[in-house]
Amino acid sequence: MSSIDEQLAKVKAHMAIIETEHASLKAGRKASAPRLRKALLGMKKDAHTMRASATEYLKSLVVERRVEAPAPPPVAQPVAPVKKRVTRPRGVLV
Repeated sequence: MSSIDEQLAKVKAHMAIIETEHASLKAGRKASAPRLRKALLGMKKDAHTMRASATEYLKSLVVERRVEAPAPPPVAQPVAPVKKRVTRPRGVLV
């Protein structure tokens, strides 16, 4: 789990850089835009790696299965009477 913690620290570091570069960009410093984009891209990459690690960690956890409850006995459904269809013999015209 330390790798997830390390990756979270990297994402937080990128976030700190993003905040400082964003403030610098808003102050009118044009040179901070590439650094801001670079930090955003680095955060995206680290977040993707962190997602993969979290999924891997989740799959490694032991799954406790629930005890299945016994199935209830089947309930008898009332059966509707079947209506017989009256058919005519073939070839007879009415």
